[in-house]
Amino acid sequence: MIEFCNLYYSCSVPVASYQECDKESVFQSIHNHFLDIFGNSIEYNWKEPDWWRPEECFTPFVPNLKNVSFFIGMYLDGYLADVRNFEKFFSSSPVAKIILLRVLKKMEPLNPESKVYQAEGVNVHTPRIMGPDFLRHFQGKQIGLYCRIHEKSSFIDLVNRWKSGKAFQNLEGVYVQMIDDIPPGILNEVGVKFIDANRQPPTHSVRQRLGWCNKNGTTHPITSHAYVVRETDNRVASVMVSIITFLFGVWDKTEEEFLKMVE
Repeated sequence: MIEFCNLYYSCSVPVASYQECDKESVFQSIHNHFLDIFGNSIEYNWKEPDWWRPEECFTPFVPNLKNVSFFIGMYLDGYLADVRNFEKFFSSSPVAKIILLRVLKKMEPLNPESKVYQAEGVNVHTPRIMGPDFLRHFQGKQIGLYCRIHEKSSFIDLVNRWKSGKAFQNLEGVYVQMIDDIPPGILNEVGVKFIDANRQPPTHSVRQRLGWCNKNGTTHPITSHAYVVRETDNRVASVMVSIITFLFGVWDKTEEEFLKMVE
C-alpha cells in the first residue's frame, strides 16, 4: 500500500510513504504509471541526494527500472565508508549515470571492476584524507577529484595509458583540484608536445557530466599550449598542470585537425 502526503520540506511535491519491505514494488508501480502516461519516448531521471539522513533511518536502494538514468550522491562516513558495504550497494544497483561522493573516512581501494568506474561521470570530494585512487580504473567519460593530495605517479600513469590506447577509451576529461601543491615535472615525464608560445591554443570544453543542477552546462575550459597524442588513432588531448590543478581534455580531433585550430 502506498500513501501520498505533502511534508513541510517537500515543496508541495507529493511524498510516497510505504513499508520498507514493499520498496521495490512501490518504485516499480510508480515508474509503470509514468510509462503509461508518457511512454518510452523520453528518458526518466531518478535522483537520490539524501545524504543528510542518518543511516539507521534508511537502507540505500536503487531500483532496476527501464528507461531511467540514475544520479547518486552520498556521504561516505560510517556504514558506506566500509568498502564491503559500498561495493555491495553498487553491485546490486543499475549502473549510474552520475555519481557524486564525499569521502569523509579512510577507505580501502575499490574493486577494479566496480560499477562506480562504469558511470559516465564521477565527482569525488576527499578534502580531509587521502582517498583511494579513483583514476586508474575509471571507464567513463568525465571524472572530477577534489582532494588533499594525490600521487604524482597516478597522473603520469593516466596520461601514459591514454596515450598508448590501452585504457580510458571513453574519456572526455579529467579535472583534479588539490589542497596541497601538485609535484612538479609531470609534463616532462609524459612527453607532451608544445604549441608555439606566440600562438593561441584552442579551448577544450564539452557538456559536463559531473553534476545534476547544471547538467546542460559545459566543463571547465582547458586552454593549454601542452598536448599529447594517442598512438592508436592520432587523437589529441590537452594537458594543463598548475600549482593545485591537473586538467586533461580529450579532443575529437587528430593532431593535424587540432593544429589547424591554433590561431
